[in-house]
Amino acid sequence: MPLSWPWLLAIVAAVLALGGWWLHGRPAKVAEDDWSEADWLVANEPSPDAGVAPEPESAPKAAPATAPTPSPLPPVETPVRPAFGRETLSLSLETVRMSATLTSTSLSYRLTVTNKGSQVLGPVVIAGSMVSAHASLPTEAQLATDGQLLEVLHEIATLAPGESAVVAGDLRLPLPEITPIKSGESLLFVPLARFRAEAAETSAIAAFAIGETSAASTGGLLPLRIDMGPRIWNNISRRQIEMAVA
Repeated sequence: MPLSWPWLLAIVAAVLALGGWWLHGRPAKVAEDDWSEADWLVANEPSPDAGVAPEPESAPKAAPATAPTPSPLPPVETPVRPAFGRETLSLSLETVRMSATLTSTSLSYRLTVTNKGSQVLGPVVIAGSMVSAHASLPTEAQLATDGQLLEVLHEIATLAPGESAVVAGDLRLPLPEITPIKSGESLLFVPLARFRAEAAETSAIAAFAIGETSAASTGGLLPLRIDMGPRIWNNISRRQIEMAVA
């Protein structure tokens, strides 16, 4: 059964939570064999008893006849250290095409870099890479907020105040580096495209979850299936993951 955008967002939120961060909530273990929306939501719901001394044990209560309805997940956020002038540079991603071969996946993109400051910047160096969202990878590593080195992709000579420049390229991820998310007999893949722009002491970082656009009127996004052999996804889009400044 196709998964709409709220499911895709739930997958990304759950994956980030299982990486060791979910505000002050307690991470939970998710079954490896099968997946459902309720599993992800319930497994990653913050515990209301965190940090409270345990009460004396009482007689066991009878299990409810039906499982409680999970609460909606809050917006995906992760704390990062504020960089000097991080509000000066803005990054906006346009997805063009996603493809899979027998050996790798590839995202074709156009990235718009905007100077929102009052000073001329340059050169502006843009680095980036793509990973798959999964609980086996720490949150900071997925969003590239841990200081990891990213491959240098582009360089813009100068950006005047208020000026934007568009760069285009491809991000590749080998199939062996993808840890799929199981949903019944399907293997799902949620690509995360990460970009970092730096100019002198000014820097900005952005991460985007990639999905296939839904044919439904809701305009949701679907995770990508990678168990159907080589293929091309022309109808794809992205959602930027919010990053809260510490």
